[in-house]
Amino acid sequence: CDFYGTLAGNGKNNNIFKLLLSKNSNTATKILNAIKNDFLSFEKYVDSIVKQGIKKFKAANRQKKLKFILWGTDTDTKLPGAGSKIATGLNNYFKVPVYFYNREKNIMKGSVRAGFSKNLNVVDSLKINPELFIRFGGHPRASGFYILKKNIPALKTSLEKFYKEHQILISKRQLFS
Repeated sequence: CDFYGTLAGNGKNNNIFKLLLSKNSNTATKILNAIKNDFLSFEKYVDSIVKQGIKKFKAANRQKKLKFILWGTDTDTKLPGAGSKIATGLNNYFKVPVYFYNREKNIMKGSVRAGFSKNLNVVDSLKINPELFIRFGGHPRASGFYILKKNIPALKTSLEKFYKEHQILISKRQLFS
């Protein structure tokens, strides 16, 4: 409830804050309905973008050409957490690392998810060219980054190199296991 309650803003505009201060059940019900509507809008948006991604990348996946997905939108979703949910949805479907980005003010905000792989650290994939990013961080299965739009093509090249090298390392480990 807290996450979706914050979609309306922080401080006194936060629906959770308003709910805690509500003086009667009618006001509380209205606030809970607003939180529910925010939640439903959020889920509908995430679902629509995940479906677009599935449609976009399905053919490449069938051809076994999909090593990772780098994809995003140049619009500001104004929905905190949408990028990570979209990346998770595509990662769950395709079982490849997903780097999803969207505009946040004048920069691109990205979320990376690779929850399926024990042999992969997605932060390492970003460390190859740290100069591309405004900032990045996370843990082996999930990370986030801020990048200028002009650096996204270089990020794609960097990721292609990383996953080519990563695949070679996995193949060598399998040979000697």
